[in-house]
Amino acid sequence: MTKKEQSEMILEHSGFDGPIFVSQVSDAGPEEPIESHYHNYHELYFYIGNGMTYTVDGKSYYLRANDIMFVKKYAPHHTTYASGQKRDRILIRFAPFILEYITSPTIQKVFKKMFEQRHISIPNTEALHTVVRLLNTIVKTSHEPITLFQQLRLRYELLKLLVLLAEHSAPPRRASTAQTKEEKEQHVEEAAAYIDAHFKEKLSLDIIADAINVNKFYLSRVFNEVMGVSIVKHISTRRLAEAERLLRVDLHSITQVSQMSGFSSMSHFIKQFKEAYGMTPGEFRQHAKEKRKRREF
Repeated sequence: MTKKEQSEMILEHSGFDGPIFVSQVSDAGPEEPIESHYHNYHELYFYIGNGMTYTVDGKSYYLRANDIMFVKKYAPHHTTYASGQKRDRILIRFAPFILEYITSPTIQKVFKKMFEQRHISIPNTEALHTVVRLLNTIVKTSHEPITLFQQLRLRYELLKLLVLLAEHSAPPRRASTAQTKEEKEQHVEEAAAYIDAHFKEKLSLDIIADAINVNKFYLSRVFNEVMGVSIVKHISTRRLAEAERLLRVDLHSITQVSQMSGFSSMSHFIKQFKEAYGMTPGEFRQHAKEKRKRREF
């Protein structure tokens, strides 16, 4: 697939049949890197493997077994699995209106907080078992013939799951003797967090290594090992994600978008953007504008 075709696919927002789509994936050998993409539905990602990186809006999260990611519609995201990392997961994509079945303002605020937090864990063992049972039920129901009652049960089961997650969710577990992250993973998370906070500024391996107080050659090696990409590539991806967001909002000139995204020059921005999306920033903006107009009619 060419870059142009990949961009077409990304801009199509990848629809799906029905308000809920469920898939379960077991590790099946090497997988090619997935391009950053976005779509017009929410996504719940339940990870069952042994460690991977999930990047949303340019911010990277390191997931362990039983961690959950919430991704809001239109948020650019992609997954990265390094060598030896398993890809087992359950993925639920659902239309935003599903959340409107819960009319309680209090629960709606909790849902909003979960989607803003994105990465959560279930610290309560009994609650985690219930979450897994519900997920398995949802997967089983999704495989049944599509009928009105099957669709209603699927929505009911998903809402039960979301309410349970709202009740028992917590930020990713931190230090305990058994759960302390490997030092290299902690350093990579610190580097990724620094990049996320400073990507609009001048950045280099030296600057980032100094900021988190580690050797730059060590950081370069472990970052690539854990994230599956180099620090330079990660910085570029974060800046491009911001540029894409600004282009879709369509409130700034191309020059302003370049500067606001942290690119050192207009020519460098256009070159990087075209390599990633198969079209110039101006063409991307026009394409996105045409898509919006078609959706309005």
